[in-house]
Amino acid sequence: MKFNNEKCNTDNEEELSELHADVHKHSLWPSPVFNLLNLVPVNGGLHKEWKFIGNISRVNSSLNAIRFISGPTGDRTVGPRVPAKHHFRVVSGIAPPFVQHSTKLENGTCLTGNPCLKVNTSQPEELVAIFTDFNSEIRFFEGKTYIVMCCAGIAIDLLNAVSNDLDFSYDLYLVADGLFGVPRNNQWDGITADLVSGAAHLTFTAFSISSSRVKVIDYSVPFYYSGVSCLSYSRYSDVPLSAFLIPFSVQLWVAIFASLHAAAIAAAIYEWLSPFGLNPWGRQRTKNFSLASALWVMWSLLFSHLVAFKAPKSWPNKLMSMKTGVARSSASEGYIMKENMALWDHVQKYRVKDLVDGLDKLRNGTLEVLIGDTAILDYFRANDPGCNLKLLGDSIFDDAYAVGMQRGFPLKNAISELILEYNTYGFLDQLQRKWYGRVPCLEDSLNNLNKPKPLSVRAVAGVFIMLGCGLVVGITILILEHITFKYALPRLRKGPKEGFWKSPNLMFFS
Repeated sequence: MKFNNEKCNTDNEEELSELHADVHKHSLWPSPVFNLLNLVPVNGGLHKEWKFIGNISRVNSSLNAIRFISGPTGDRTVGPRVPAKHHFRVVSGIAPPFVQHSTKLENGTCLTGNPCLKVNTSQPEELVAIFTDFNSEIRFFEGKTYIVMCCAGIAIDLLNAVSNDLDFSYDLYLVADGLFGVPRNNQWDGITADLVSGAAHLTFTAFSISSSRVKVIDYSVPFYYSGVSCLSYSRYSDVPLSAFLIPFSVQLWVAIFASLHAAAIAAAIYEWLSPFGLNPWGRQRTKNFSLASALWVMWSLLFSHLVAFKAPKSWPNKLMSMKTGVARSSASEGYIMKENMALWDHVQKYRVKDLVDGLDKLRNGTLEVLIGDTAILDYFRANDPGCNLKLLGDSIFDDAYAVGMQRGFPLKNAISELILEYNTYGFLDQLQRKWYGRVPCLEDSLNNLNKPKPLSVRAVAGVFIMLGCGLVVGITILILEHITFKYALPRLRKGPKEGFWKSPNLMFFS
């Protein structure tokens, strides 16, 4: 019985299997079919909808077309990627009108220019994290590690044009220390340090080409030619009576006249004691070379030859006697450091953080002269409310601005070629007219550039006062001579021949 039961069970299982196979074969119980849908943006906009791309079942699968799955933003998550734009970090520094702050609207956009981040670091890894947060929707670290600002100017417009023509994107930030870069103890600071370390790939600002920077970074061809000049603040104050003495310091005037009288006394003594000189003995000269004669010769030599032509002409010597400042880590400071260490030591006493700080000190009298880039100084004096900022003479040396970049930057030649094209087609001149415009201060300076300024009487009043004092002293001496001749001389003639007042040596002082 047991054997028969097992045989019956086995036969039942085989029949069930055949029944299931027959059901599936004749689709009595069809297998489920799954449709494949993909949520994608419509026409690149914010609206999204589901797209049917095929179906799949237990025994079959079908796709209408080859489609790569897209993420929420429309970017492909699988399959070959679309070639992406080059993306670079661009560092800049405030230098009106090339880079300056612009108005930021309430919705976070910029009225003019582009967003630029004010950061407090120059480490490449930290900058990557900052821009990752900035480009996200949350911006968790905004206000903590960075501040979103707006930057505009000639260099920003040039950056936009270059990025559009070369098809690359960028992240823009302001250098953390606000400096442009000079070497100190074999270490760079400012923008140059960011380019050397790899924190930034490019810099667009009033970035000067210098021999020291060329050794560590690359440049494009210049896009703006400028120079370095001295700026002063005109104050309409009265001219001092001692203005004619200003070319030399008090100590120098004392040294000049002390050496003048010492030389006169020495020449008179040598001539008086010489057996062949102009003296009462020896050859019995009719004329004597006395102390008065020596003083006359020396004073004539000084004022007729030396003072008229030996005014200080070296610009470092002129600035050494004035309160002269220069922006820290600028190309101007680097040039002074290289060319004249004495002047560099002098300007360290009045060194300013930047040109804006220097202008404030010019206005309040802390500085007398500010050294900086001519193009930037022209912009400041053009927008000065009272037009009181004036350039002193010509440029100290020539300068040029270019796009700075890392060594071996792949787009160096392409950027240089674009700048040359911009210059040929007048685009750079257009940017200059846009940001400088027509300003009254510069127009007045250009109109009065070749007009000589009249010299007022008050400017030389001290000379006439000194001449008047000389006349008074001469008249006083003349009166004393007459008194001596009328009253003292008759009494002296009555004295003995060997007396002091009848000695020939007294003629030395005549």
